Amino acid sequence: MVPEFEHFILPVLKIVSDFGTITRADVRELICEHFNFSEEEKKETTRSGNRTKYEDRCEWALTYLRQAKLIISPERAKYDITESGKQLLYSGIKLVTRDYLINHYPSFKEFALVRRRKKKSEKQSSTSKKETNHIDEDQSKLDNLKAAIATFRNAGSEPTEEQLRIVRELEMKIEKKKCQSLISALSSLDHSLANNISVALKFCNNSIEIKVAYTTEPFDAFEGETCKVITSTEKNQKRPRRPNLNFYTMGLISGDTIHFKEDESIEATIVSESKVEYQGKRYSLTALTQELKNLDHAIQPTGEWLFDGKNLKDLYNENIS
Repeated sequence: MVPEFEHFILPVLKIVSDFGTITRADVRELICEHFNFSEEEKKETTRSGNRTKYEDRCEWALTYLRQAKLIISPERAKYDITESGKQLLYSGIKLVTRDYLINHYPSFKEFALVRRRKKKSEKQSSTSKKETNHIDEDQSKLDNLKAAIATFRNAGSEPTEEQLRIVRELEMKIEKKKCQSLISALSSLDHSLANNISVALKFCNNSIEIKVAYTTEPFDAFEGETCKVITSTEKNQKRPRRPNLNFYTMGLISGDTIHFKEDESIEATIVSESKVEYQGKRYSLTALTQELKNLDHAIQPTGEWLFDGKNLKDLYNENIS
């Protein structure tokens, strides 16, 4: 079985060191010799099926080493070791991990942060595109149905009640989706509004009326009319459970320091995606918060901690959908 990616980083660095300026193709060949891969292991592919695992992991190892400035690329697809790379080999380290590179090489830390921001941006763009596509599909159905009704009327026939009912339902469905996008947009601007936005819709005289209020309490949306009220609270109740706390997804990395809000002299260090270190001991953030507050029950911990003066709860809401 082809090892996990991080097991490639140090062997690739050693190969570049041993052979001087070396091509990418030669690195791949020598890494197979290093791990003594069988023909079957050489054929193992990544999840997408587009590349073999050993080639993909070798490529990423070269990328990570370049970003950490442990190797350089003097020519296209050729590599050579740097003084920093030699020093790392002389240190006798047994395994070079992503966290190690983040904590010891500022250039790699910046690279990791840029990639994280890019992934977040791509995710938000993909979500927005899906919502737009759903609205476009319903709008297309509505336009086709209205065109058919207009044709019938030109021929002297009136649409049926069923056809008119479908038109109203499609119009209402489209406006609801627009309102849900409005709620998301407003919440992203001010997270305190996330559970305090209500939107009312009413179909009246062949048009849709919309009213927005920043409250979860019932409000007089349209006098004398019964209308549908969508609240973000109601919307959130239908969503699946939000992801568990993950410091990396929130934009933090190993080595970052967070401070206890009640006493900012108390600090803990991020050591993994879900663990912190405090006074030489590893904790989940929930367990450490419970201990510091001397509670006999667990509480939601993010609101009790700060990073660079910003509440972790806000960071969670900004980065985890």
